[in-house]
Amino acid sequence: MSGATAAPRGGELEAHLLMTAAMLFLAASVVVGRVYHAEVPPAGMAFWRAVAAFAVLAPFVHRELAARLPLVRRHWKLLLALGAAQTAFGQVPFFLGLHSTTAINGGLITATQPVLIFVLAWIVLRDPMRPLQVLGLALASAGVLAVIVRGDPGALWRLDFVVGDLLVQLGVLSWAVYFILVKRAPDTLSPLVLFQAMTLGAILAMVPCYAAEMLIWDIHTRFDAPTLVTVLYLAVFGSVLALIFFTIGIRRLGPSRSGAYNYLIPVFTALMAVAVLDESLRPFHLVGLALVSAGVYLVSRPARPRGRGPSGPLP
Repeated sequence: MSGATAAPRGGELEAHLLMTAAMLFLAASVVVGRVYHAEVPPAGMAFWRAVAAFAVLAPFVHRELAARLPLVRRHWKLLLALGAAQTAFGQVPFFLGLHSTTAINGGLITATQPVLIFVLAWIVLRDPMRPLQVLGLALASAGVLAVIVRGDPGALWRLDFVVGDLLVQLGVLSWAVYFILVKRAPDTLSPLVLFQAMTLGAILAMVPCYAAEMLIWDIHTRFDAPTLVTVLYLAVFGSVLALIFFTIGIRRLGPSRSGAYNYLIPVFTALMAVAVLDESLRPFHLVGLALVSAGVYLVSRPARPRGRGPSGPLP
């Protein structure tokens, strides 16, 4: 393979390390949300996370953002929708769900995002679906179901399951919608400028949620140590650095190979939850992890060209 089509070995190794770090940051976000779920309300967490992320990135992109402002204004509805999908319909139900479910469950359910993206792409964008991918979808769904019912199928008939799992799944579904919508964003916006514009949209989308949390439910965000730790971690590591590392990884490894790193999120989450939160790794977690991982792998696997062998390394 020529040097024009393959990244240098050192650059590829760096990309693998960056992708691993990005998944570690995202997994830790689940654990942090679970650790401080009682101290930091979900709407306040999502609002101040967006504000902090915008402030952290502003010194690096403000000139380019100002230069692209006419384009941002032209696509303000899309950017607002992207911000709402990330926060109001994504982070708020996700972190609210962590109030009543475990970090291990949250990490496993998060791993279904690639499958949901694929299904939405099939429905909205008319992307083709192969039989192997249908099997992957079924396996991943069975894995999530095993986690939600805690290994007891009768829980479905008794409606005896944790609502927090469903809220987490709702948040992950909203993030999958975000990935479909982001395809409509103009290519002339760089990833960091696009992220900053979407974050501004997220702040605007979160204002009603944050106000309702305070005025209707009388839940207020206290600016104490747990709040600062949670918001700063989620903003710096769970948002800005994870995005930058993920973007570099995709550009150097390609979408298929980098997508395989999603398998690490439930693994990292489970390890940290057991070590930090003293959660128990139970048999249904292992069954769910195996089914979800196998399902995501089959859905993410690229099509093999007819009459030829694999055109490149599998994810």
